[in-house]
Amino acid sequence: MKPLENKSKRGDWHGYNYSELIDSFEYEILFEEEVGEYQGDYVFIFRHEGKFGYLIFGYGSCSGCDSLEAANSIEELESFRQELLRDIKWFDNAQELMEFIKEPPGFPSWWEYEPYTKEIKERMMEKLKEIH
Repeated sequence: MKPLENKSKRGDWHGYNYSELIDSFEYEILFEEEVGEYQGDYVFIFRHEGKFGYLIFGYGSCSGCDSLEAANSIEELESFRQELLRDIKWFDNAQELMEFIKEPPGFPSWWEYEPYTKEIKERMMEKLKEIH
């Protein structure tokens, strides 16, 4: 994992955007989609050390509703990065991830109710079938 460094000339902000933060994981990104404008969701599929990771998280329009914007230091940014890393669901192979995407176990998450979910799931499945 890449170490985080203060990239801003301002002392009160770290200077990172979401793409740079996700890239700092140093995982292969197989699928990435952003849904929304001033607020929305990011969806990722990663491959790392032979496993497949699945991450969905929301972003907001201001520091009151967006964790990246709310991070005022490298330490707070690192804390948020660790939270994202903990939220990745890992699978031993692409087939397991495809089964999870088709029918997540248990009570459906908030994401299952979004109007764009079906189309994104179809694109994720297409990508995973390419490598399976």
